[in-house]
Amino acid sequence: MRRSSGRVVECSLLSLSILFWSVSASAFQCPKLIRELEALTEHRSDEAAKAAKGKAVDAANLHAQGKHEEAVARAKQGLALVGAKPLK
Repeated sequence: MRRSSGRVVECSLLSLSILFWSVSASAFQCPKLIRELEALTEHRSDEAAKAAKGKAVDAANLHAQGKHEEAVARAKQGLALVGAKPLK
């Protein structure tokens, strides 16, 4: 019995560490994508750029709220509006 409970603890710790790293990766990706989007739209005034700038603001707000996956998605939407793909 002791052996299986140790295994459960190991699996739980592994799951938590994977979850932590996936959330952390999103947290670091948000600002990078937002900066990229801002740089691409900085000197543009067309409708697509205006919409993309709005997506950048939304993404920054979501990032500040800790909603990193939503922020990444919003920034990628903005990049798509100006015909760009996120840099890797």
